[in-house]
Amino acid sequence: MRVIYLILIFFSLTGVKKVNAQTYWHYVMDTCSVYKSFSKVFVQGNDVYTTMCEVNVPSTLHLYQIQPDLHLEEVTSVAMDGGNYSLGGGMMSKVNSGYLYSEIGTTVDLMKFNNDLSLQWHIDLLDQINVSDPQACIPQYYCEDSNFIYGVGSNQYSNSFQCFNMELHLFKMNSNGNIIQVFNYPSLIMNSGIGCDYEAFVPSGIRIINNELEVFGTGLQNSNSINNSYENLNVICRFDLNGNFLSLQFMGENIGLGQVQIADNSYLSVRQELVNQNVNEDSQLKIFMKDNYQNVSNLVFENPEIWNYQNERLVWSNVNNEYVTVGTINTYGSSLSYSLHQFNLVSQALEWSKNYSVSIPLQNPGDIVNVSQTFSSFEVMPDGGYTLTGHVMYLNNIYPWIIRTDACGDEVYNGCAISGVSELVESTSLKLFPNPAVNEINIQLPTTDTWTVRVFNSNGQLVSTEKVNQSSFIQLNIQNMNTGLYTVQAMSREGRVYSGVVVKE
Repeated sequence: MRVIYLILIFFSLTGVKKVNAQTYWHYVMDTCSVYKSFSKVFVQGNDVYTTMCEVNVPSTLHLYQIQPDLHLEEVTSVAMDGGNYSLGGGMMSKVNSGYLYSEIGTTVDLMKFNNDLSLQWHIDLLDQINVSDPQACIPQYYCEDSNFIYGVGSNQYSNSFQCFNMELHLFKMNSNGNIIQVFNYPSLIMNSGIGCDYEAFVPSGIRIINNELEVFGTGLQNSNSINNSYENLNVICRFDLNGNFLSLQFMGENIGLGQVQIADNSYLSVRQELVNQNVNEDSQLKIFMKDNYQNVSNLVFENPEIWNYQNERLVWSNVNNEYVTVGTINTYGSSLSYSLHQFNLVSQALEWSKNYSVSIPLQNPGDIVNVSQTFSSFEVMPDGGYTLTGHVMYLNNIYPWIIRTDACGDEVYNGCAISGVSELVESTSLKLFPNPAVNEINIQLPTTDTWTVRVFNSNGQLVSTEKVNQSSFIQLNIQNMNTGLYTVQAMSREGRVYSGVVVKE
C-alpha cells in the first residue's frame, strides 16, 4: 500500500510553547482498484481503530488498528451479504456490551462485535423489513439495555402537504438483532410546533436515560408561509421503553444547520444559523444550552465572525467541558478544504481555527478530482486531538484520506495555551500603515487573491473579520476599537497565513 504525504496547511490563534516535536498524520492512501474508504474511526482505551468497507462485489468489511507509524494492522474482516454500499457510509455505534456496525447497500448488514472486537453475530435486516412497504424504515443509530437493542431511523413518504416527509421510527430488537416491534410517528413534528405543516425528523442519535429512550436530531418547521422557508431546528424527544411518545423540545432560533451534543444531563445545541432568514448567505455559529431536559435553552455563545452559508458548512461538532470544536467544509471558489474551529464557552472567544487541504498528484493539470463533501468521521483521540477522514475520487479510483491533529488542531505538535496569538505564522509580515493608527489601517497583502482578514486583541479574541475578493489591498476601520495592541492575520484561499501587529491610539 503506497502512502502519499501531503503538504499540511494550518494556522493558529493560540499561544505556542516550544516542546519536543511529535509528527502526526496527514496522508492519502493509494487503494489502486479497490473501492473502499474509511467508514468510521473509533477509540478503545489508548488504541485507535478504523473500519473500511469495500464497495465492489464481493464486499468485505475490514477492521484495522491504526499503528503509530501509520501501518494499518487488520484485526478482523467480515464478508458482507450484499454490495453497492455507499463510500464512507457505515456506522459504528458503541453499546453497553460492545459495538454495533451497520451498512446499507443491496442488503442491510448489521453486525455485533464484542468489546474485544470479535464478531458475535451478523444478520441482514432486509430479512425482517419489507422495503416495498411505503412505511418501511431502516434503523441508523442504536443503543441497548440489559435485555433489548433499540434503533432509530426515518423514512421518506409522500403526503397531501408536501412532496415528501421524513417520519421517525423506533425499533425494539432482542439481543440477537431480531426485530420485536416497530413504532412509527407520522405527525410528531407537525403536532408539536406552532404553524408547522412539514413532517421531517432526521435523527442523529439515541440513548437510554432514566429508563426512557431519548432521540435527538433535526426537524423542520414552517417559519414563513409567505416565502415558504423552513426552520431547521434541533430536536430532543423522549419515549418510554414501549415506544409511547412522552415529550419533544426544540433548540435553536433561525434557519440553519445544527447538532445536539450531550454531556450527562446537559444539552448543547451547536448551530450555524442564517443572520437573515430570508437571505441564504450570511450565517453565524450559535451555541444554545439546556442544564437539563426540562429547562429552557439559552443562547450561551454567538461567534461574531460571519460565514457564507453556501461556502462554509458545519458538518461535525464535539463538546469537551468548556470547549466546543466545530468541523466545517470550505468550498470557496473552485477549491474544497476542511477546517476545525475551537471555541471557549467561558471566555466567549474563538481560541483557534485550522485549515486542512487534501490533494493527490494529477497525471494532467486539468484533471478533475472529486472530493467528498462530508467528513466520514470526526473523532476525539485519547490525547485530546482529532481525526478527520474522507475520500477523493480520481481516474475511477478511490483514495481514502485521514488527518490526525493534536488538541490544538496542529498536525505537528507544538503545544498550546488558551490565550495569546500564535507564533506559527508565515515569516513574511503584513505591511500595515499607518502604525500607530487612529481611525483606519491600510493592509498591503502579499498577492492578489481571495483573503480572509482577521483582527485579534491582546487577549487573542477575534474582534473583526473581513473578506477580500481578488485584491492585494484592504482598508479597515478601527475607529470603534479600544486603544491597545492588535494582531492582524490574513489567510489566502489556499490556507497560507501572514501576520502583522498594529497599535491603536
